[in-house]
Amino acid sequence: MGQTAKILRGKPLLIDLWATWCAPCLAALPSLNRIYAEFKDKGLEVISFDQDRDAAKATEYLARHHYEWKNFHDEDRKVATALQCDGFPLAVLIDANGKIIYFDFGGEDADLRKAIAGLGPEFAPAPHSDEDKQNEASNPPSRN
Repeated sequence: MGQTAKILRGKPLLIDLWATWCAPCLAALPSLNRIYAEFKDKGLEVISFDQDRDAAKATEYLARHHYEWKNFHDEDRKVATALQCDGFPLAVLIDANGKIIYFDFGGEDADLRKAIAGLGPEFAPAPHSDEDKQNEASNPPSRN
């Protein structure tokens, strides 16, 4: 991973720790894939570390579902140990300066997206369309 580390330096990075035997991990992967597709061209790097005993099983699973971010096999749980990971899935977002700005087990997509939006204006959510604005105006939120 030495060469990969050089490529990632100075870029925001989303790390996902997961396993094929972890049902919550598999349930979170489609959301991770949407985030990857939405932000890869804006500068967010996404990598994952599988916790499977057999690296081929994780590689095959990702390929079968057309998940294209870089995945590494966490041999001997070195990455999980370094991150003090005691549950899966684990999402860690690191800003371009190397600061961890999001760290959550199984987290909520909305919370992760909010943290990603905080990386800079290029990561802000897309503005609402005119149709969305019209729907919001005709259906204002209730005030209880």
